[in-house]
Amino acid sequence: MAEGLGERSWYRFYEQNIPRQLEIPEQTLLGMFKETEQKYPNNPALIFAGKTTSYSEMNIQVERLAKELVQRGVKKGDRISIYMPNSSNWVVAFFAIQRIGAIVVQTNPLYVESELKALLQDAGAIGIVSIPQLLPRITPIQAEVGLKIIALDWVSAFSGLKGLGLDDNPVFMDIEEVVANTSLDNLEPPAMESKSDEVAVLQYTGGTTGAPKGVMLTHHNLVANAMQAWGWISGTEGEERVLTVLPLFHIYALTACMNIAIISGGAMIILPRFDIDAVLQHINDYQPTFFPGAPTMYVAVINHPRIKEYKVSSIRCCLSGSAPLPKEVALRFGELTGGRLVEAYGLSEASPATHLNPIFHARVGSIGVPAPNTDAKIMDLETGEKELQPGEIGELVVKGDQVMLGYWQKTEETAATLKDGWLYTGDIAHR
Repeated sequence: MAEGLGERSWYRFYEQNIPRQLEIPEQTLLGMFKETEQKYPNNPALIFAGKTTSYSEMNIQVERLAKELVQRGVKKGDRISIYMPNSSNWVVAFFAIQRIGAIVVQTNPLYVESELKALLQDAGAIGIVSIPQLLPRITPIQAEVGLKIIALDWVSAFSGLKGLGLDDNPVFMDIEEVVANTSLDNLEPPAMESKSDEVAVLQYTGGTTGAPKGVMLTHHNLVANAMQAWGWISGTEGEERVLTVLPLFHIYALTACMNIAIISGGAMIILPRFDIDAVLQHINDYQPTFFPGAPTMYVAVINHPRIKEYKVSSIRCCLSGSAPLPKEVALRFGELTGGRLVEAYGLSEASPATHLNPIFHARVGSIGVPAPNTDAKIMDLETGEKELQPGEIGELVVKGDQVMLGYWQKTEETAATLKDGWLYTGDIAHR
């Protein structure tokens, strides 16, 4: 952690309302959700496929799915993969897994069978949450991987399941049926609740050294980064609407879309994938205030031939990541929407955000300044032991509440990347 930071040169670039240090509570992700549900039970939490789910309704769905998972033998510390596109039940499944102290294994729904098998085996996953369309990649590896539970969403909309005998197979469960009908009577809470310093998510990444690894992100890491990012964009609690088109299996979306929405009492406007016409229609219909994305998404918006036919002025702020943001894109997007589009930087090992551009004083071409509770320095490329001066080029290293616990079952790789609490990012930078 970057506790007790003294004066830092980058503080002069902070907006006046941004604290230099945040008090991060010893809270779990489930605790974060439950706190919001108590404060804003009737606020919309999820907007997906034309249906709006309030926080209180979502809480019931989370409890129902958690109960079913417990009854099927899932216990604290078990790993459960979520392997499907964005949907409202993606979010419900995430918090149901947290409800019983299990660990979410982030899984790209584009993975082919061999990639999926390698990831599930590395994580030791006992269950998977997916959709019927992806079953051809799951069922051939089920026995070898050791999957005890295959929970399926979108079953009612998929006619191809007829004749597969899923109703008679105890491995399968229908999420839609569970969240709609499971009784909460005699709900047995988990024997042990998670603690904030325990692992909540395995975020698989090529990381700083190439081969895919499971980044162990704790509840504290993820709650801290949500607080850092939410405080930075200075939104209005209980009123934000977050356009969620970035894939939730990616850490960027998990924090910038889901966790920011949850911690702020806002709504997630969810799309399963990026389709520019659908995105603009959702902006027009649901009026999001916050649109995290990638430069290619913003380019598609500003170049759409009918952009002026859509109401896009609700967008107040956008954080752009994953690639450099061209100056002309930021300027044109601001002209069209009236909102601020600024660049941020992060990596899976840091939950992900470590650097953010000031919303009203962004410097195009810069990754921004370290977030609150974050320290950073530039180290020499030869030894990684000498701190460099402003203007000198070296490796960016960071320290903060959002930095990972380490790599799953990879002590050598962890030791090479985390040194005395400093995360060596592998990225070249200068101050």
